[in-house]
Amino acid sequence: MRIRSMALPLAVFALCHIAAADSIYKWVDAQGLAHFSDTPPMSQPGVQRLDVQSAPSSDAGDEIKALDASRESDANAEADTQKAADKAQAAKDAAALAAKNNDYAGRCKKLLANKAALHDHGRVRMMDSKTGQYRILTPEEMAAAEIDNDKQIKAFCSP
Repeated sequence: MRIRSMALPLAVFALCHIAAADSIYKWVDAQGLAHFSDTPPMSQPGVQRLDVQSAPSSDAGDEIKALDASRESDANAEADTQKAADKAQAAKDAAALAAKNNDYAGRCKKLLANKAALHDHGRVRMMDSKTGQYRILTPEEMAAAEIDNDKQIKAFCSP
């Protein structure tokens, strides 16, 4: 029982020790213990040849550095692309804001003109949306129009 409990650690040690070899040979002896070696036994039946990856070549460090440089270059290119996309989006947002502010400035100008007309003129003529005919606003309609106009001025005109 003690021999079997040591078989696994010995096998791991043997695999680590001979990992640099191109092939490893495995066989089980008459007592049921597994053996590993880089050379096959002479007269042992049931020997298995296990192919293992050889140790990295001496220029693997250069290959790793080249791969890292390639990955870094790709990451930098992706970051540059993202920065360009962000810059384009910022320009687009700025243009939209400028258009919105320009629209607000036009609305504000009209609202201020409406306020002056409602305040300065005794009679204001407005087209009736139902009939399409012009009519004179009543004093109550003028007061309501002034309140509505003031609300819109607060919304569209900057202080």
